Amino acid sequence: MTYYWVVTIVSAASIGIPLVAILFHARRIGNRYMPFAFYLTLGAANEWLSFYLIRNHQGNIVNSNIYSLLEYGLLLWLFFRLTPQKLSWRLLYAATGVVIWLLDNFYLHSIRNDNSYFRIFACLTISWLSIEHINRTVFSDRITAYRKTDLLLGIGLFVFFAYSAFLRCFYVVSVGLHISFYMQLWLILSIVNLIANLIFMFAILWIPKHRPIISI
Repeated sequence: MTYYWVVTIVSAASIGIPLVAILFHARRIGNRYMPFAFYLTLGAANEWLSFYLIRNHQGNIVNSNIYSLLEYGLLLWLFFRLTPQKLSWRLLYAATGVVIWLLDNFYLHSIRNDNSYFRIFACLTISWLSIEHINRTVFSDRITAYRKTDLLLGIGLFVFFAYSAFLRCFYVVSVGLHISFYMQLWLILSIVNLIANLIFMFAILWIPKHRPIISI
């Protein structure tokens, strides 16, 4: 049990690793990666708020549900900057996410509950956009100095959100498993989160100092 909480706390704190990298390379972020910088900042703020609430014997479910929607919006913004998308697709992704979030948190369930429907949708959507982005980055004829950063961001986001979607499915379909099984799933997620944050750190460190020239 002690090992579980140590890994969980270390994993939650690991978001500070790429965030510190962003602080040291703030001039390199530019408009291209600004949504990702906001995503990390918001994630760190939510972790600290959750830590404060739990330490004071209060729940962190409401802020986590709100954060899940903001997280989804920021990552959509990121992918819309990195990968060309038609306006109709952008509106569809955004509107569908908002509708599902409202239904999940106010109609089907309460925002005070740990709801999974929207999270599964959001995780699968981000996973799909990550795969699409990785394919475009790898097979594109346009080679830029952004390529390493773009590829690592896609990999890191896919690894984390694909596993998160897998985990959340166990909360939608009741299979009567022991609580220790779910704890192991969350433990693995903590490890995956730590790995993803390390990947994000390297992605940030590889952002070029100057605007790169595209070669074809």
